[in-house]
Amino acid sequence: GKFALELARIDVCELARDVLHALEPVTAMQGHRVVADISRTPIEALADERRIEQVLFAVLHSAIQLTASAGLLRVSTEVDAGMIRFE
Repeated sequence: GKFALELARIDVCELARDVLHALEPVTAMQGHRVVADISRTPIEALADERRIEQVLFAVLHSAIQLTASAGLLRVSTEVDAGMIRFE
């Protein structure tokens, strides 16, 4: 179905930190260690914050579930050729 995007200027670094924080209980339960290389300098984008948050949450939650117990998860943000990249 169709849905309207609610575009606003957002700081994707802050959003990534918030998602990681929300997933801390699941990460701890799995015994994982998280290395977050997220810029302290805001990286702004015109985006639908709720949709980006949903995608980041889903991808990171899957990574937590698919990583062997006591694994290492690396999360980073960067700008490359005008595009924001999450790794």
